[in-house]
Amino acid sequence: MKQCIITITLSLGMIALNGQPLARHQWKDRLVLIFSNTSDNAQSREQMDRFEDERAEVKDRDLLLYRITPGLVKGPEDLPEPTSEWFYKYYKVGKDEFNVILIGKDGGEKLRSEELIPPEKIFELIDSMPMRQAEMKRKTKKRGIENK
Repeated sequence: MKQCIITITLSLGMIALNGQPLARHQWKDRLVLIFSNTSDNAQSREQMDRFEDERAEVKDRDLLLYRITPGLVKGPEDLPEPTSEWFYKYYKVGKDEFNVILIGKDGGEKLRSEELIPPEKIFELIDSMPMRQAEMKRKTKKRGIENK
């Protein structure tokens, strides 16, 4: 029974991003999606700046940041305008709204806020997740082997 539940959960996670603009990130990256009405939105810039100040923490947690406006998706690679429409529809965000959404490696939504989020809050949430716990154990074990 337990294996059945785990299999169903993993399958639903895979369906969540399969065939979508973010599918290549599943099981590799965590994503922060920052929605705003324009590219020069003050909240959007402030949220990005907060993460910029925490580059090492962002990298350690395999986080990628995407800024999404009605005309553009800016991230590790810019995506075309039609793709931004998909993001607004899929995540049910109004084009005039500010939203920050955390997407886990499994493709599931982990946090959503209409206000600025301190990066530390996102880091704490990620660090409490089982997949992140396993990653930290592997890193600690690897460091122990390298130091011997």
